[in-house]
Amino acid sequence: VSRERIPPEPFAVAADMCAKQKNIEGAKWILRQIEENSNLFPNHELGSSLINAFSKAGDLVTSFEVLELLLSRECLPNSYSFSGLLYACAFSGLPVLALKLYELAKQMGAIPESESLYGVWCSSVLHAYLKTRREGHTAENGSDVYIQRISQDIDDRLQQYNGGSRAQRYHGDSSSKEEIVTGIKQIYREAIRKGYKPSVKVLDMMLECMCTDFYVERI
Repeated sequence: VSRERIPPEPFAVAADMCAKQKNIEGAKWILRQIEENSNLFPNHELGSSLINAFSKAGDLVTSFEVLELLLSRECLPNSYSFSGLLYACAFSGLPVLALKLYELAKQMGAIPESESLYGVWCSSVLHAYLKTRREGHTAENGSDVYIQRISQDIDDRLQQYNGGSRAQRYHGDSSSKEEIVTGIKQIYREAIRKGYKPSVKVLDMMLECMCTDFYVERI
């Protein structure tokens, strides 16, 4: 006997409220409902709201668990979902992972049309890079292995689109400052072409990004 699909709209409204009110326990409850009900297929609103709820709390791992769940339920993430994931990378100081996500978003056609949202993406990647320099940030115990798995999974998905030619552009620990800064400058130029007008703060971060001798020591 076939089971009817559970409508995702009520969960999307609840997830949006959780994101706005920083109610992480509520967001986790919603995530469990999706995991436990195979006939509940998230829509874009539900997916992006859950990712934003976890990313704003600095929960990188659960943010990517939502991404994996979206893909397993035939829901391609939209630009708002990728915005949340990039924010999580910025919070955790993961510039290489952020650049790989940007490549994946481009291949999936999830690049934002809004110049302001494009600016958010540019700013998030800048923050991810500069956080590693300013704070010497390291992942919490136990999360590095998961981050490595996320990174490899993104590489595998990029290979499905282009045979791995761009998926192998960044190589984790061996990615130099020059490679990462080149990727950041590409995002910046594409944001400008979309009509984005950077603030003084973003321009200052770009200058710091290009002038530092820092080399990335982790993904």
